[in-house]
Amino acid sequence: MKPTYRPVCCCLLLLLLATAAPPLVAQPNPVSWLADYRGAYLPEKVFVHTDKNLYAGGETIWAALYLTDGQTHRRDSLSQLIHLELRNAADSVVLSRRVHAGRGHAASELELPAGIPPGAYRLTAYTNFQRNSGAQSLFRRPLRILPGLPESGGVGEATPGRAGATAAAPGAVNGRLRFFPEGGDCVAGLPCRVTCVAEDAAGRPLAAELELRSPAGEPLTTFATDDRGIGTLRYLPGPGGGSSVGVRGSGAAPTRLPDPLPAGATLNVYPGPDTTILRLRASEPGGLGGASLLVHVRGVPVASLPLSGERPAANFRIPHSELFPGVVTVTLFDARYRPTAERLFFVPPPPGGGELAVSARPGPGGDSVRLVAELPGAGAARLSAAVLPRAATGGASGDDIRSWLLLNSDLDRPVPDAPALLFGADSTRRRERTDDYLRTRAWRRFAWAELAAGAAPAHELEGGVYLRGRMTNFENPERARPGKVFLLQMANAYLEEQLTDEEGYFAFGPYDLRDTLDVALQGRFRMGKRNRLSPDISLDDNHYVHLTTRELAAPRLPPPPPAHFPSTAPAAPPPAYAELSRRSLTVARNYDSLIIDLAVVDLVAERIDPVAESRDERARLYGTPDDRLVVDDIPGSYAARSFLDLLRRVPGVQVIGGGFDAQIRIRGQGSLNLSNEPLIIVDGVPTDLEFAVGIQVPNIEFIDVLKGGGTTAMYGSRGANGVILIYLRRGADAVPSEPGLLMAQLRGYHTPRQFATFDPLLPANRGRPDLRTTEHWNPLLRAGADGRTTDTFRASGQPGRYTVIVQGLADDGTPLYGTAEYTVEAP
Repeated sequence: MKPTYRPVCCCLLLLLLATAAPPLVAQPNPVSWLADYRGAYLPEKVFVHTDKNLYAGGETIWAALYLTDGQTHRRDSLSQLIHLELRNAADSVVLSRRVHAGRGHAASELELPAGIPPGAYRLTAYTNFQRNSGAQSLFRRPLRILPGLPESGGVGEATPGRAGATAAAPGAVNGRLRFFPEGGDCVAGLPCRVTCVAEDAAGRPLAAELELRSPAGEPLTTFATDDRGIGTLRYLPGPGGGSSVGVRGSGAAPTRLPDPLPAGATLNVYPGPDTTILRLRASEPGGLGGASLLVHVRGVPVASLPLSGERPAANFRIPHSELFPGVVTVTLFDARYRPTAERLFFVPPPPGGGELAVSARPGPGGDSVRLVAELPGAGAARLSAAVLPRAATGGASGDDIRSWLLLNSDLDRPVPDAPALLFGADSTRRRERTDDYLRTRAWRRFAWAELAAGAAPAHELEGGVYLRGRMTNFENPERARPGKVFLLQMANAYLEEQLTDEEGYFAFGPYDLRDTLDVALQGRFRMGKRNRLSPDISLDDNHYVHLTTRELAAPRLPPPPPAHFPSTAPAAPPPAYAELSRRSLTVARNYDSLIIDLAVVDLVAERIDPVAESRDERARLYGTPDDRLVVDDIPGSYAARSFLDLLRRVPGVQVIGGGFDAQIRIRGQGSLNLSNEPLIIVDGVPTDLEFAVGIQVPNIEFIDVLKGGGTTAMYGSRGANGVILIYLRRGADAVPSEPGLLMAQLRGYHTPRQFATFDPLLPANRGRPDLRTTEHWNPLLRAGADGRTTDTFRASGQPGRYTVIVQGLADDGTPLYGTAEYTVEAP
């Protein structure tokens, strides 16, 4: 039976092999600190299932997001907003989405620009409140992006990756050695187990033969690090320390081991198949008396035991059947509740736990596939499924939902290839190698001293979307001007007001908004320190202020671990995927773009308006546009909400909807693989719809529209769906800022697109080959109480092997994962 979380219990979770302990003292202690932490911080976790890990410019990253309680892993919706971001190697946000996290399961997507620089990227997702648990807790997945389809028609070459050996000859270490004494510190006179990590100059793991040397430099014993750069040293430290480790047979200077404590206690952990043994030793005259031991799983205490007597050692046995799967933390405290030793160990899921039974069989009609997924036991679940051609299953190695929730989300540094490590065939080797990693890692959502002090969360809980900003002095925008800000939405006659804080910051929300609203912000203040935050401030008060909007700064992520390139790693992009992507993007470009060659017509005028000449000069790169909109020539243009309202006047241009979710079509047809949106350029810089919609119409001078043919040729495949060029006013013509007034936009949740299926009966697909790098994607599958779900999709006409990946979360918090394969035979 699956265990359930319970408070520190009276049952025999720990079998003390020494003297029984007295009851807990009734004073603040680590158990009460954890309870306070749970009540104040409400920890959360986010996991993202992407359709694949390998992409090319111009493709779409399809994503299913899971928001869970950080301790029980049940689906959670306390936070309503998930920030989904794609970051480059410099940790800069390239693309982002605001995703509504209702009921803890959501879908989204990120459309990659065709010209995105190839290389290594990271997809990250988090809630703002989750940032209170530290940047290490934020979800991050490595992705590899290949070059898109250039104008020449082929996939460009990526910069070759470095291939290096994982082992080094003796004496070849040119990096560093790092040491991790078990529990935190060695103690003089007590046996100590130290985990050593060897890395080369680039920070990659290194296999080497090492030797322990005495304080006098004499060799004592030898040991080695394996292909992961991890080795274990056992020795008896003497008083004063001074021992070191060097490369065997090398003349390089050895690295000194951390000096042992003169007195104290040590904690050793030995995980077994069904139980884990804890061994405590103390060197002080009082032994372990007065100390206490706490065992918790993700902040939920499962056992707390005070130690009595003057015994110098004690052993404990922890049965795994009483613990939830995942990372377990054991902390030894002294009599004053100061942590003296801490250790992590991993409890794997029971055999078959979380394994989805997935099958793919021919569906009705002979041209479809019927996908079936079943839970190991009855129970409802939320799932997502991806079906990929074999060529699309490579890419960067990342977590599945099991390895992320159970292991890497609770560590300061992720364990590489965690799914293969945790769920490999050899359970003994799997357990040993997992424990090797955990002896070199730690993760504390809190420092014990800060937890005891009851520090409050620094990041707010986002129950929806917000419009944030600051009110400052009009002459000196850097100086705060506290007061009141009014938000007005004219279309709905809506008015809301907020007092700023002492630094002039304000926030309107939270809102459950899935669109974008144009709003007006008006700032007012009163002179005098007592009056500046008066709730009676009205629109009749002083308006001489400067208003700006702002977004919360994106968190800085921990640097990714150095890539580990096996000696057999390819130096170029995977050729199978590069060819598949090239063919898919080429078909999309040829079938989705209606290119019309227009004859060149020379127009001669007797007199050229200097203003028109200036506009032509700004547009000289492409010559005469197909259509030009001059804002000042359009009656009532300043009342337009965005440039989208102006585009509706252009023949052949269709604008569907409004705001960030609007769709623009210029003559072409829909696309399956590439974006069917036109390229948008603002003052010569390619941008996205979200940025362009945010530009106030009075700040726009004119808009050029290129519909195809020779006018878009210079933009290559990026301009296949047409080009919209927005030119802003310059210098004295720019619209000045009015004191106390700011036109802004309230940006809502991103509305996800539906994964496009291939229908050969559509006229646009007549004669078109069915080439897709993702065969099928369903981010919102549900299994009922019987634990079973089905999904049917059209099979590709391309022969070959296809991989099905289904993962998700059961309603009881169990992470689920399963795969299957099927074959499409050649006709």
